[in-house]
Amino acid sequence: MKIPRALISGAAAIILIMSMAQSRSEAGFVTTVTPTVTTQPGGTFLYSYSVANDVSSTVGIFEFNVAVSTGSMLSQLTAPSGFLSLYTSGDFAVQFLSSDGSSDVAPGFTGVFSFISPLAPGFQSSLTRGFDDAGGVLFANAGTTLAPVPEPSTLALFAAGAVVLSIASAVKRRK
Repeated sequence: MKIPRALISGAAAIILIMSMAQSRSEAGFVTTVTPTVTTQPGGTFLYSYSVANDVSSTVGIFEFNVAVSTGSMLSQLTAPSGFLSLYTSGDFAVQFLSSDGSSDVAPGFTGVFSFISPLAPGFQSSLTRGFDDAGGVLFANAGTTLAPVPEPSTLALFAAGAVVLSIASAVKRRK
């Protein structure tokens, strides 16, 4: 039974959240994600990911996902020809999805995916997936990479705001 690519992609978000383990290779699907972060004029950061599909792989890469902070405000998303860049401001991940098997990153080749964010880098999860159209087999390699995250001072500000709101709520309830 063939599994439609759209159905497989829908489950990616759940897998992405659970995939903070070190990168791994599944038999028949060996990939390497190499992140590069460059500071841009105006204080933004260019995130570029070279995603290599080893020559020993038996399937192409049809999907690459990176977890990002919901405040990442990504712009200027780029992907290899034939890939869709799926991201809306406020999303917790950016997804790059091959439009059909002919645009997958073939074994022995590398695809470059990138975007710009005002947030500095930190560690986030990534997911690279391949699909055997003929056999209906899904391959997935999860790992940790660099991606936009809020600065610690921003997180401290959020925590302080939550404390103030909690105190105000408690005072209001006592009156």
